[in-house]
Amino acid sequence: MALDFDIMANDLDFIHNDVPHVFTFNGDTYTGSLGTTEIDIMYSEEGANDGVEVTLIATVRDFLSGVPGDGELITYNAKEYRVISTRIDTANVGVSIDLGDKYRK
Repeated sequence: MALDFDIMANDLDFIHNDVPHVFTFNGDTYTGSLGTTEIDIMYSEEGANDGVEVTLIATVRDFLSGVPGDGELITYNAKEYRVISTRIDTANVGVSIDLGDKYRK
């Protein structure tokens, strides 16, 4: 039985709408859910990466102009954050967006 990616995306949207976490990117408003900072992103080749303050999970298809890239800005809870990293799942349905301090270099 093949996976139906539209059903997966609809299920993810349902989760986002159940307990919505609204954020803006490039002037557009999106609804996602709050993720957890995973242990594999807390450590990098350089050592501990304590710059991740919040992780948002969104549906890839919602980003008509493409998912946010490293260094871009997102506003969440009336605070502007810089994107530290994004990870798209293997089904190309969900994206985890790690956010840190706006002034992070």
